[in-house]
Amino acid sequence: HGIAEGLPDEPRSVAVQLTDRDVAVLHALARFRLARTSDLVAYAFAGVRRDTAAVRLRRLFDGRFLAVLPPEQGKENVYRLGPAGKAVLAEDGVVAGGVPRGGLEHHLAIVAAWIAVAGIEEFELERALPDWEIREQFRTTELHVVPDLFLLVHAHGHQHAVVVEVDRGTESLAILNRKVEAYRSLWGQAPGLFGYDRFGVALVCHAPSRRAPLAAALKKAWVVPHAIWLGSDNPSLALHKLFSDMNTPLGDTPYLKGVQS
Repeated sequence: HGIAEGLPDEPRSVAVQLTDRDVAVLHALARFRLARTSDLVAYAFAGVRRDTAAVRLRRLFDGRFLAVLPPEQGKENVYRLGPAGKAVLAEDGVVAGGVPRGGLEHHLAIVAAWIAVAGIEEFELERALPDWEIREQFRTTELHVVPDLFLLVHAHGHQHAVVVEVDRGTESLAILNRKVEAYRSLWGQAPGLFGYDRFGVALVCHAPSRRAPLAAALKKAWVVPHAIWLGSDNPSLALHKLFSDMNTPLGDTPYLKGVQS
């Protein structure tokens, strides 16, 4: 697959005529900051052969529109913007942010979850705020909790606010429990989270052995509609159920007054 896997050669100085898809990839990477080959293929090359997509990514790499992190043997390449890509975006008034510090695998799992939800055809992803943009745009001292990913999704005639938490199997369950408790305390109480006091919590589990303790953590915030799915699964089914729960009042409790049906 060329640059898709393995050790890339040095980029060559080649002339590249950018397509609309190429520009979309650059804009996406400005927000993702980092993305695997498979992430970019899923995002921008739907219906295109993987090897064809990889050849195009290689072309953008050779033109210095994309750059690649030092590759690891046996793993997909991880892309970031190259100098030519940043220059193109600057002409559009887009200033590409830096690569966030912290765990690379956790960051990439957030990007993968974002792309997976965006790719569900029957939903419209109206807004997405990942952890790194939240930290750049808000004073985190003013926030009770910083989600891995905050989404506004339009589905079946309703707008749904959803916080997504990603678990790679290495994160502390105590931290997750604290975040879930913060969501419980915010739910149903104005101003809620980013102005939304009715939101769902979705948890993406990448270690199947952790699914039971993660589900138990979510159940502690029983008042908050929630869903869980494995990172290898399509999130469509879990989100359909979550949105159905969010559209239906859970019961006659003081915490649930004003829930829209």
